[in-house]
Amino acid sequence: MFIVFLMGESCWEVVNCEHGPESEEPCVVVNYDFSDGFLGGKNGSRACFYIGGTPCTGKYISIPEKMKKYCLDCAFYQKIQLEEGVNSNIYYYLKHVEDRLDEFGTLEQLPLI
Repeated sequence: MFIVFLMGESCWEVVNCEHGPESEEPCVVVNYDFSDGFLGGKNGSRACFYIGGTPCTGKYISIPEKMKKYCLDCAFYQKIQLEEGVNSNIYYYLKHVEDRLDEFGTLEQLPLI
């Protein structure tokens, strides 16, 4: 069995999430400005695994706990790892956010962990 993914897809497209941008109750990643541009995504669409409070977990949990319980087995997370490799790690993500701090203020405003 082969699964074909398109480059640049958003998390909600890959996992057929009902909380995409057209939803009445969109996921927090849809409007998560801090992550805009990370791995070529719009807002948090390609960084959902680093964003707390997503509907796929059913509740707000810490990022390390989320990664361990949900993301490592997620088709989207695995897709990103294959496409982006080391560029998708938390250090590159935080660097991306840090580079955008002029737009947002301080890291304390970042709802990450």
